[in-house]
Amino acid sequence: MTFFESKALQANNPGKTTIGSVELQLDQTKQIKALYFSSVISALLDSTVNRKADAITLLEREGTPEANLILASTYMSDSNYTAAAAKIAQLPDDNGAYSDWKAYATMLLTHFEQGKTLEELDSNQIAYVRTLAYQCPDEMTTANAKAVLFYLYRETVPPCPAIQAKAQKLNDKTNSPSSFLGNNYPDPFNNHTIIPYCLPEGVKGELMVKDASGKIMLITPLSNTEDKIEINTKKWATGIYFYGLRIDGREVENRKMIKTE
Repeated sequence: MTFFESKALQANNPGKTTIGSVELQLDQTKQIKALYFSSVISALLDSTVNRKADAITLLEREGTPEANLILASTYMSDSNYTAAAAKIAQLPDDNGAYSDWKAYATMLLTHFEQGKTLEELDSNQIAYVRTLAYQCPDEMTTANAKAVLFYLYRETVPPCPAIQAKAQKLNDKTNSPSSFLGNNYPDPFNNHTIIPYCLPEGVKGELMVKDASGKIMLITPLSNTEDKIEINTKKWATGIYFYGLRIDGREVENRKMIKTE
């Protein structure tokens, strides 16, 4: 019997408290805690509650890499570059996903601190963004890098093979091949955000945005096959919003985004 087979038997033996069963219970407890924590943060950021400061306090106390990543993104969106740099520095270097995001965020932070915009990224920076956008499997940095490429050049990155297969099943059901709704940028956002999209030739679509209570904030037709739409959110309350792609009256894709003060 191998070590892994032994661990599996221990974890699935209901009659004894073993190392394997304890580890399994700890993993389950961590997952439950993460779900509850995420729910609390979402509730505090709800537009009807608008307690961003409390959400930030909880994230600061949590101190996990995921919490620090969210805080770094939030501070960068608020142009609080000193606080963003502190959180970026706390991200681990020995985890590929976090280290990639750390390097990427550091590059953007340095760029923004110089008073520059995305349009002013140089050729070396663009090459770096493109490398991240095309890497497989998708990681937390990939979506942001893809959004930057689409924003600057309308460059659509093909999905990774596994995601492509899943998307094809969705498109087969909707009879709308090659439909695509990108991640908004920036996220979190403040007074405006940009959403990229791609529609098949001859297909009519709509972008619909709702707040956390289900109230429709925006419905706008999408006219071009491949484009991006910029939304003025200055008058929107702080909180969580959901945006979706509708084709022939049917919702085929939905995503979440967060507005900060």
